[in-house]
Amino acid sequence: MRGSLLVLLVWACSSSLASWPGSAGSSGATSTPTAWGSSAPTTSPPILTWSVERLAARQVGVDPLLLEALCTWETRGERPRGAADSALGDGRASIGRCQVQVGTAAWQLGLRAHDLTPPVRTAIRTMLHRPLLNAHFAAQELAWCLGNRPTIERAIGCYQGGRRSVWRGPTIGTKNVLSRYAARKLAELRGRM
Repeated sequence: MRGSLLVLLVWACSSSLASWPGSAGSSGATSTPTAWGSSAPTTSPPILTWSVERLAARQVGVDPLLLEALCTWETRGERPRGAADSALGDGRASIGRCQVQVGTAAWQLGLRAHDLTPPVRTAIRTMLHRPLLNAHFAAQELAWCLGNRPTIERAIGCYQGGRRSVWRGPTIGTKNVLSRYAARKLAELRGRM
């Protein structure tokens, strides 16, 4: 079962998205407006580029504004999505806009350490470079953290530090995510009035 799910996801990443405008498999390049008014090349349709976190959050049942604030902080607001990879000191890499690690995605796919052969790691990295899949894995991880931690602050700390992290109080990142989330929530409420 695990192997067929992984094969299906790898196939979905490599073939079905290749025909979108601007991707490697298409002839026309597209661009998406950035926050600064210029255009940045994209590998996914513009409608998905701006709302992948919201789509993934709704699929998983997490507050879309919280996931969006978390992913914005994780890459410090960088665009385009998927371009920001950071190498950690221990050799692990956080990939994409939501900074998901291969081990986190593998755990969600039901894989264990002995299943992570080099080809499997490469396939998962490929998946994590796809904005929608990256956001989906991030939403699943945030949902787990929200379900297993008593407060939103601790859930954000769990997402940023990993499931085994020990709570030592709010960090600058936790406070920043919460302030971004509160600002987005307030703007949403003002829009309804």
